Amino acid sequence: MTNNLVLPLLALILAVAAALFPMSKGDAPGSADRLATRNGGIVCAIVLLLFTGATLMWPSTFAFGSAISLALGLGMLMALFSASATPSRWAVPLGKAVLGGSLVHLVPIEALHQAQLGLVVGVFVGAISSSYGRSRREGYACAALSLFVIAADFLGREAVGSEPAGNAGIALGLVALAAAVVSGAFTQKASAFARQGVLFLLILLAGSLVCWKYLDDVQLVGLWMGGVVLAAAVNWLLAGEEQPEAFRFAVATVLWVAGATIAFSLKLGFGMSVGLVGGAATLALLGSVRGLASMAVAASILVYRLFRESHPEGAKALDIGQHYTMVGICIGALMPLLPIEWARGATVKGWRDPVSHLLWLAILAAIPAAAAVMLGSKGVIGLVVGFSFAAVVEGFRGASTLAPLGITAGLGTFTALSYAWLLPWMDLARDEKQKALLILSIAVAAVAAALYAISREHKAATP
Repeated sequence: MTNNLVLPLLALILAVAAALFPMSKGDAPGSADRLATRNGGIVCAIVLLLFTGATLMWPSTFAFGSAISLALGLGMLMALFSASATPSRWAVPLGKAVLGGSLVHLVPIEALHQAQLGLVVGVFVGAISSSYGRSRREGYACAALSLFVIAADFLGREAVGSEPAGNAGIALGLVALAAAVVSGAFTQKASAFARQGVLFLLILLAGSLVCWKYLDDVQLVGLWMGGVVLAAAVNWLLAGEEQPEAFRFAVATVLWVAGATIAFSLKLGFGMSVGLVGGAATLALLGSVRGLASMAVAASILVYRLFRESHPEGAKALDIGQHYTMVGICIGALMPLLPIEWARGATVKGWRDPVSHLLWLAILAAIPAAAAVMLGSKGVIGLVVGFSFAAVVEGFRGASTLAPLGITAGLGTFTALSYAWLLPWMDLARDEKQKALLILSIAVAAVAAALYAISREHKAATP
C-alpha cells in the first residue's frame, strides 16, 4: 500500500518537473482548447453515469463494476485535465500514464486487471470527447502511453507473479521521466541534438538498471535497450522528412513489428511490453508524433496479448483463414477512420459539439458488441487486429496525428474489457442474428441521420 501511494506522487512530481524542460518551444492552450475540455467533461460525465448505472442494474454481467467505474473516471480526468500540450512537453502525458497506472493499483487485487483495462478506456473516452478531430492533442498520446504502461504491469504480473514485475511499466515509466528531468536540467543551453543525445543515453542506462536490479532479469535489459535504440532510429528516420513520406512511415512500422516479434520470441508478452514501453517513452519525450503513430500495429499486437491473457478460451478460436476473422479485420481497419474524417469535414459549435461526441462514442462503443453478436469470437479477434491499420493508413497519407493510435488503444482495450459481458450473445441462432442485424441497422441509420442533421443545420446557419 505504501508503494501504491508513493509512486503516484513521484510520477506527478517528475511529470511536472520534466515539463519545465521541453525539447522545443510550445504554444499555450487557447480558448478553443478550454471549450473542448468543457464539452468533453460533459460527455464524459454522461458516459460515466450511464456505465455506473448499468453496473448497478446488472451486477452479475458487469463483474467488478465499481472498480471499473472508478478507473474509467480516473482515465477521463487524465485526458481532460490537459486541454492541450505540444509534443515538446510530452513528459506530461507520460507522467499521467504512470500516475494513473500506479493509482489503479489501489483497487482490490481481484479487480485489478479489469480496472487496468478500464483506465485505458477512460483515457480514450476523455481524449475523443474533447479532441477527436484535432491533431497533436495530448489525450491520444496519454491513451497510447497508458496502454503500454498497463500492458507491462499486467503481463509482468501474469508471467512472473512478483510485485516488481507487476509494477514493471510504472517503474520503467518513472525512470524515463527522471531521465527527462536530469537531461533537461543539465543541458538547457546545449543544442537540440546534444539534448536529445543525453536524454537517449539516460533513458537507456536508467531503464537497463531497473531491469537488472529491480526486475532481476538480465534478459529484459537487452529488450529495453533494443526498444530505446529502435525508438531513436525511428525518430531519426522520420525527423528527416521535409514533408510526411509514406515510405519512411512504412519502414518505421515494419521496424516496430519486427522488434515486437523478436522480443516476443525471447521473452513472450512481458518482454515485448518492456521493449515497447522503452520505445514509446523515448518517442514521447522526444516529441515524435509520427514515431508514436508508427507503433500502432505493435500496439495492436500488445492488445491481442492482453486479450489472450484475459480470455484464453476466446483467443483459441482464432483462425485467420476464416471468413469472420477477415470481416472483423476489415471493420476494425475502417471504423477508427470514420470519426476522424467526419471531424475534418464538419465543424459544429454550441450544444451540437458534445452531442456529436456522444453519438460517435455510441457508434464506437457498439462496434465490439456488433462484432460479437454477428461474427462471434473469430470476428472479435479480427476486429482487434484490424484497429491498428487505421493509423497505418493515416501515416501513409502523411497525417501528423495520434487520433488513430489513441482510438486503436481505446477501442482495442474496450473490446478486451467487454468480451466477458458479450459472451452470452455470441451463440445466437441464425434467426436471432438476423433480428439483431435488423435492429443494429436501424440504430446505425438513426445515429447517422442525427449526425447529418447536426452538421447540416450548423452549415445552414453559417453565413
